[in-house]
Amino acid sequence: YAVVHDKKIVIINKFFDLEARINALMEILDKIVVEEVLLDQKSRVFYHFLLKESLIKPAEQ
Repeated sequence: YAVVHDKKIVIINKFFDLEARINALMEILDKIVVEEVLLDQKSRVFYHFLLKESLIKPAEQ
């Protein structure tokens, strides 16, 4: 995967199987600071679910 910080874009290889894509996304979410105001409602709810279930941890500012 690749993270383009200046443009706030994450690129995950579409040829990875589903589990690998999910694992890559969770690894990325553990490393970046998520600006919740930029998330739509559905993404924000999902992000809070991941935090609540301790599947990811909030990145330090």
